[in-house]
Amino acid sequence: FSSEMPVDRAMGDEVLDHSDNAVRLDRLNDGAPLLFNHDMNQLVGVVERAYVKNRRGYAEARYSSSAFAQQIKEDVRNGIIRNVSVGYRIIRMGDHSNGSHSN
Repeated sequence: FSSEMPVDRAMGDEVLDHSDNAVRLDRLNDGAPLLFNHDMNQLVGVVERAYVKNRRGYAEARYSSSAFAQQIKEDVRNGIIRNVSVGYRIIRMGDHSNGSHSN
């Protein structure tokens, strides 16, 4: 669900640090809801496990047995839905544009 690939944002490229102490996965690993389009009224499952491996973020989720969730699950399996959007909050930001690091 995440990597260290630069993403163009309003203030320039954003790169998320995936080092051991940079990522807080507590909320995801505490049974975070799996939502369709960030809509709290469209719960499709639950996050069972989130982890970082090789500087990329991964999550394992379990889909609800509801008809809507099963439809979304099938669309994921069939490659109709190919991407996810994860809500996150930046705790600390640094500027690496000139090769240095400042907080």
